[in-house]
Amino acid sequence: MKTLTRTSNASVVWLFSLLIFCDTFSQVLFKMASLEVGAASLESWQSFFAFAGSLLLQPALVGGVMLLLVAFCCWMLLMSRTDLSKAHLISGIAYATVPLVSVYLFAEHLSPAQIMGIGLITLGATISSLS
Repeated sequence: MKTLTRTSNASVVWLFSLLIFCDTFSQVLFKMASLEVGAASLESWQSFFAFAGSLLLQPALVGGVMLLLVAFCCWMLLMSRTDLSKAHLISGIAYATVPLVSVYLFAEHLSPAQIMGIGLITLGATISSLS
């Protein structure tokens, strides 16, 4: 992999930030769409397809898919500029951002083990980005 310049380093940081933002908030929008539709019954295929059909009509689902498309484009741009081994570790920070945003937006609870896991993920992403 070629050596990155200062300008390309800034663009990589920007792309990673946009990737994490889009990945995080796509999950938030998916949750909002599912809350709007309500819990799915797993009793029959008919109820599954009714749930899926209702989801397809939710604007939040469309927004979430659009954010995933932007995240995919960011990922592909990052793949042209960074090593996969490093990029994949750093992108794992979304495993920390999604639960933290969920606490704020959906009043979800994090156990001490989850909080410790988020800290370890963040630490690991930070360490891997320094090497």
